[in-house]
Amino acid sequence: MLGIVGLFASLVFVAAYGRTHLVLGATPPTTWLGLLLVPANGWRGICSVTAWAGMLTLAGCWFGVARLALVGRVGLRPAAAIAGGWAIPFVVGPPLTSLDIYNFATQGRQLLSGISPYTAPPDQLPAGAMLAAVDPRWRHVLSPYGPIGLRFEWLAALFGRGDATATIIWLRVLAVVCTVAAVVLAVRLSRPHRRALTVVLLALNPLLLTTALSAGHLEAPMLALLLGAVLAERTRHPSLSIALALAAGLVKAPALLAVVFLVIEHARDPGQHLSRAKTLLRDGAVLAVVGLAGTLSVPHGWGWTSTVLHTPATGRALWTPSTVLAELAAPVLSLAGVDLSFDRVLTITRLIGLAAVAVLTAVQLRRRMKWEQRLGGCLVALAALGFVLYPWYLLWGVPLLVVGARRRTAFGLAVASAAFTAAYLWPEPQETMAAARALLQALHLAGAVWSLAVLVSVAGGALALARYAYRHGVGPSTPDLWPDDTRGFGQSPCQGEFGSEGAEGGNRTGQKLPPVGGDLLPKHATSSWKGDACACITSGTSGGERNRQS
Repeated sequence: MLGIVGLFASLVFVAAYGRTHLVLGATPPTTWLGLLLVPANGWRGICSVTAWAGMLTLAGCWFGVARLALVGRVGLRPAAAIAGGWAIPFVVGPPLTSLDIYNFATQGRQLLSGISPYTAPPDQLPAGAMLAAVDPRWRHVLSPYGPIGLRFEWLAALFGRGDATATIIWLRVLAVVCTVAAVVLAVRLSRPHRRALTVVLLALNPLLLTTALSAGHLEAPMLALLLGAVLAERTRHPSLSIALALAAGLVKAPALLAVVFLVIEHARDPGQHLSRAKTLLRDGAVLAVVGLAGTLSVPHGWGWTSTVLHTPATGRALWTPSTVLAELAAPVLSLAGVDLSFDRVLTITRLIGLAAVAVLTAVQLRRRMKWEQRLGGCLVALAALGFVLYPWYLLWGVPLLVVGARRRTAFGLAVASAAFTAAYLWPEPQETMAAARALLQALHLAGAVWSLAVLVSVAGGALALARYAYRHGVGPSTPDLWPDDTRGFGQSPCQGEFGSEGAEGGNRTGQKLPPVGGDLLPKHATSSWKGDACACITSGTSGGERNRQS
């Protein structure tokens, strides 16, 4: 049941979120079968709230499945089936939650044209559908990604033959392949009794669904290479593990931390046939070959070393710890008489965060526990304490902890990452207000329609009642004692008391009074009631006689 509800929530999110994913000045190359058509403000707000409700429902279903998997009540095959079902809307739907994939496509087009993204920003390309889709804030920024990451983008542009839409599709395809490979490697690295839990905590996690599958971030190939390095190290292939770790770092720089951990691990345990010096020499040779090959694969291959810190520093997010610390410290320093701009305070807090990560890494390098678990903790700390925190940055270390940490720890980290992903997709305030106004207008319209329906119903009922009364001669105040159809009725009860003259007295007006049958009277009527009725008729007759005499 949770799997079906989660699939429905995925469909709702994908169908609604694309209609809110609007950045001024950015136009996607395709509407993706209408899923990227942004409606008017009111409906956009409603779509935004609906998408977030779908994400909350998906996260709730995932939490329920994760709780069942934590106690061993979900098998590997059911978990894989649910993961496949939930992933389909994100794979088929448009790129969501980020516009970075359009920047990737532009950089691949630059490489295809012989332009290095390390020396020329995307706005150096001629105007077209591909450049129009890039967020205007990043059109003048040089690429911070490694040379293997750029070669990944070049491959998608090559398959797409330079077309914007085709390049985006190929980037998504490659991201899906890398994500599936990462999940398979994570399952392979897990113990047999924990493999179902690994699938649930990683493959079903909204973090992976929205950032790797849907948005197509480069964390997907980086994670696949990093987990491949962990598997190679476990299977006693040290050279391959070093090569894969460096390749992951040449996709995105944070993975280079894995190289440091592996070199130290190899120096601690060089093996039976190699000394420590020979082990270090072997690792150095592997690093040199792989690093040189990756650098020569793109023009100006070392250019990313100058942009890897500068480009991320241009982004800001209010929930980043370093930004929060700067927001709190700036007014305090101003009251203390320290004249520093907010940008300088932010730079100081960011350096403090990096220093804290460096200290944590130094401490973890000296410990003797599993190296992939220690590496995962350092990468999560780097994502949280770095320049800016986005949900996809958590993919640096959370999968490693899901594989290597204790069950409860892995479960807690996965829940935290899913909660942060849902919070990141919170509707913007103006969208929420627009949705509230549209909902209020809809309620007013529904109230007006309901009032009109009630009035029409009342009027129709009154008309029907009037027609019934007219057709059957029913008076509004007294019962009909003198019906038109007198067939089958007997004589009036007054005839026995007044004789024929009493009956004829009412006939002097020229009207023939029909006899009233006794059957018309109630069965419980008494003689006094009959007498009163006849007295009324006699009184009416005498009155008519006096009027005629006068």
